[in-house]
Amino acid sequence: MSAPELELLYRRWLDEVWGQGRTDVAGELMTEDLIDHNPYPGQPPGLAGQNWAVDMVRKAFPDLSFSADVVVSEGEFVVGRWTMTGTNTGVVDLFGLPPTGRPVTMTGQEIFRARDGKFAEVWHQEDLPGMLRQLGLEPPLAIMRLAARRSARRYRRQRHAVAQASLRPGSGPASERAGARSPACPGRRPTHPGWRCSDCRCRPGSPRPGTVTTGRFRPSAQPRCGRSWDGAGRPRSRRCRP
Repeated sequence: MSAPELELLYRRWLDEVWGQGRTDVAGELMTEDLIDHNPYPGQPPGLAGQNWAVDMVRKAFPDLSFSADVVVSEGEFVVGRWTMTGTNTGVVDLFGLPPTGRPVTMTGQEIFRARDGKFAEVWHQEDLPGMLRQLGLEPPLAIMRLAARRSARRYRRQRHAVAQASLRPGSGPASERAGARSPACPGRRPTHPGWRCSDCRCRPGSPRPGTVTTGRFRPSAQPRCGRSWDGAGRPRSRRCRP
């Protein structure tokens, strides 16, 4: 397609599909297996996902209108930037938010790749934070700080769990697990780096090395097992004792 034809295709998509809500025209402009590289949560694939997004936005802003700010094309690609204005009198299904009745001005841009006279791929970005700010729905800074700390704690716990799993004997492939068996307890393998042996299941009673308990919870000054594991999950030289 020539550059003017690509630009006309983009303007029709913006004016007729999004501006007028004519999803029946979308099939003339886009392929059924359209690839959206930036889908929204819950968005169906292909052309159905584009129509889903149109219906969702027009439900939240029934009086919306679009204006094309910049449209340029080269080769099989066309790039456009637009400005949308509308009033939030409907539910924003993407976030589950009730209507606020506030006016909104939002910008966005797309990169389309055409194939056989239709759009086959799209990359897009919209100013959703700016829209939420205009609707008065921007999260307070105090809430964001608490959420950031909670996210950091969860991430640290996840990293710690992954690190512990990688050090645990028996967590690798079968060939590695076979080498993790305890020579002092034939046929048994340690199941946790903290346990001294899978036979008597002694394990440390505190995070410091050398402090031991018998059983699962009761402390004891005389460990039932002389075998221990270092910080990397490798067995030390001492063997199990009855």
